[in-house]
Amino acid sequence: MPQFKTGNYLTEEFVTTHLNDVFLFTSNNIVKRIKEKTIEVDHRLVMGAGAAKAFLNLFPMSDSIFAERINIIKIYGCFTAKYTNAKLNRPSTIGVFQTKENYKDPSNLSLISKSTAMLKTLAINNPHLTYHLNYPGIGLGNLSKEVIYPIIKDLPDNVIIWELK
Repeated sequence: MPQFKTGNYLTEEFVTTHLNDVFLFTSNNIVKRIKEKTIEVDHRLVMGAGAAKAFLNLFPMSDSIFAERINIIKIYGCFTAKYTNAKLNRPSTIGVFQTKENYKDPSNLSLISKSTAMLKTLAINNPHLTYHLNYPGIGLGNLSKEVIYPIIKDLPDNVIIWELK
């Protein structure tokens, strides 16, 4: 069973004291195109609110890393990537846990189930790592913990689900 904690794991202070942990955030599948004049120069995952925005502030350019995987490789669910944080001057592992297709919509139970299964596989295959994730589907996802809990309750104990209070 995962651990459930209250607080904010998306702070520079917390990340710098948990350097070998994996930090994930809940997200959508919407990739926006960034243009300079008329030339498309980049793709970015929409990360403008909630945990996604806090994550982007802590891990700048993570929106580009995940946009590539979602838009080009067509990976949906939960996945991780290596990231070098300039502030910390060392590599970290970061990840996305998708809960909805469009940031404007409520979270999708089917996608949360798929992301949960993928995270469970990652955590079981890497028991030496701790995975931090905000409580999926609540908040801007507009779902209740009572609806989400049965889906996430079988995650292993090296997963910590965080909730702000």
